Amino acid sequence: MLCVKDGGSVDCLQMDNIYCKGINNIVDAQGTIYHISASNIIHTKAVAGEGTFKAAGQITIPEIVLTNYTGDRPTSGEGNFIKTRGDGFMVGK
Repeated sequence: MLCVKDGGSVDCLQMDNIYCKGINNIVDAQGTIYHISASNIIHTKAVAGEGTFKAAGQITIPEIVLTNYTGDRPTSGEGNFIKTRGDGFMVGK
């Protein structure tokens, strides 16, 4: 749904009340997103190994806050999510 690429960046991405079925990544960060705040996300039936928020290659996402999340995998990719917080990261634990 959102792809940040070609050296682009986003300061703060705020998302609320999103339902996606069969989409591999709601956000595909190929550029930096400094802060993600997301709540009330339902994300189902993505391809195995894909997540809701993907950071590609050497991309770093400094902070993501995820609350009231229903899905299989909140983050994926080879990038680095530095600070993750919120009940959305209790998935699979």
